[in-house]
Amino acid sequence: MGSCSLLVMISFLAVAKSPYSNLSYALREQQIITDLRAHCHLAQDIPDDRIKQVFLNSADNHDAIVSAADALKKKNQPGYRQHIEQVSCPKLAMFAPK
Repeated sequence: MGSCSLLVMISFLAVAKSPYSNLSYALREQQIITDLRAHCHLAQDIPDDRIKQVFLNSADNHDAIVSAADALKKKNQPGYRQHIEQVSCPKLAMFAPK
């Protein structure tokens, strides 16, 4: 294989990895939202974006959510579950549209 072909292949792999990383991130984010919805008994009609916004803006839950995301990324399911259980559920009024 020539050096030009090798450079093209390396460039392709770098570009191909990016969409995979984005998809992987999106799937982890969706898993966290789904589990927060279940943990806090949130109705299905509350939009995912609203759940994400409320929890990300919660100073009380910031560390637990970041730790849960890190554990999920590392495929540490027991650690992930532990951090999700540490999340304090906000009052339902927090999820009302603004």
